Amino acid sequence: MKVLSVLQNAGIITSSIGESGDSHLSLSCLMAPYRHEGGMDETPSMTVSVDDTSPSIARCHMCQYRANLYNAVMDLNVLHRGAFRNLAEWVREVDAALKKLETVEVKEKKEKPLSIINYSSELRKYLADGLPPGALEFLASKGIPEQTARFMNFAWIEKAAIKKYDKTEVEVRDSILIPVMSRVSGNLICVGAQARPLTRKATSSKYFTFFKFKAGHFLYAEHLLDRAAGNPLFVLEGPLDVAHFASIGVHAVGLFGLYINQPRMAKIIHSQPRIVFVMLDPDPEGQKRVERIVMKIHNAGLMVAPIVPTKDPKYLTREDLTALTGGVI
Repeated sequence: MKVLSVLQNAGIITSSIGESGDSHLSLSCLMAPYRHEGGMDETPSMTVSVDDTSPSIARCHMCQYRANLYNAVMDLNVLHRGAFRNLAEWVREVDAALKKLETVEVKEKKEKPLSIINYSSELRKYLADGLPPGALEFLASKGIPEQTARFMNFAWIEKAAIKKYDKTEVEVRDSILIPVMSRVSGNLICVGAQARPLTRKATSSKYFTFFKFKAGHFLYAEHLLDRAAGNPLFVLEGPLDVAHFASIGVHAVGLFGLYINQPRMAKIIHSQPRIVFVMLDPDPEGQKRVERIVMKIHNAGLMVAPIVPTKDPKYLTREDLTALTGGVI
């Protein structure tokens, strides 16, 4: 099979390639250095199906690794910090089974155009009041200096009433207004905002939606994504985490939670970062979500790696990030 021969010539496959039953080839496991005891596979334990009507699947019967050839090479690409990206693209092009998958007509679901409200004028009213000492002290406790707060357009809400999605009215007091900025038709506008009360009840949410927006279509700090081109980019949970990273000169965007979808993915891909680091809370639910997000970004062809924070991301220093990323930052 031509694809395996090229992988062999590239040094990715170090064993001979033989036959294993009908329409299957055998070789040493591609992932042996990472998944096998001792880092070797002398059996060999991996088979690759050869079928013009379906994807070429690589499967190791020892470590249970299973993937089509393109994803297998992309996995190696991540492990080798991008060394095999071009080769992976070549595999996608020449593997006849994958070619057939790409030519299958898929009927896309038609989505309604996203309705965006420009809150820029309302935001300016709140910005005019400035941030009081109490708000600046609170932000400093979260690792966000005054200069960064102003750069991110944080404002102050002394008292305001908002309607929740269930039409009930809630009074917001003594809260930091965190605007969601985006570039629409080339113009930088405020498309929504959250409010973060300085004090709250243990049972209440940390954030309120202050200017209504469809959070699933936006990333916090996405208006700064053009600065991430060719640089490492962190995907974090909340806006305060992102603001802290901005204060130490690290590019980051926030998910407003724990999930990523196609509109958000498209914005990350378009920014062309050198590598994406996914860092969510270290609790089991957060790490479960990390795995899913990493897989989605990986399948989009970007270099990606999960990072488990040693403490709250808002308190990580640049030196901490250098250690966590192996010197990438």
